[in-house]
Amino acid sequence: MDNICKIKIGIGGVIIDLETQYRLYLQDSDALFMPNIADYYTESYPESNGEFIYPVTKLEAEDYTVKMVYVGDQASISKDINSFLQLFFDDFDNIKKAKEVVIINEYKGVNFPAYFKSISAGDKFIRSQNGIANFTITFRITKPDSIGYNT
Repeated sequence: MDNICKIKIGIGGVIIDLETQYRLYLQDSDALFMPNIADYYTESYPESNGEFIYPVTKLEAEDYTVKMVYVGDQASISKDINSFLQLFFDDFDNIKKAKEVVIINEYKGVNFPAYFKSISAGDKFIRSQNGIANFTITFRITKPDSIGYNT
């Protein structure tokens, strides 16, 4: 039985299983029950108790973080992770253009289009028989109304 605690990425209609192709394992990720909504516009006056609310709002773009663990050859940790990160960009004369990708989080049951935003190294970089490194990737969800549930 497949481990459902995994993340896949769709790029140009191709689904990439990060576990089998890049030896990347999902450690943790944000819960995403509903996109964030923008604050309501409110007014309050010194002569009135409470406030007046205009109950119209919109869904906001937001960041989504994923903690990953790489388990593989200790001599190629940096090279393998860098190879994975290159999936998110096209190069044009030394200018990187981010690709819109689809994040498929089977563990949390969500999928959505997003753009790579950043990576930060974790606190573990263990050299043993296998190389182990953890890191956090942040994606930007720009189309919150495109979030799908129950992948």
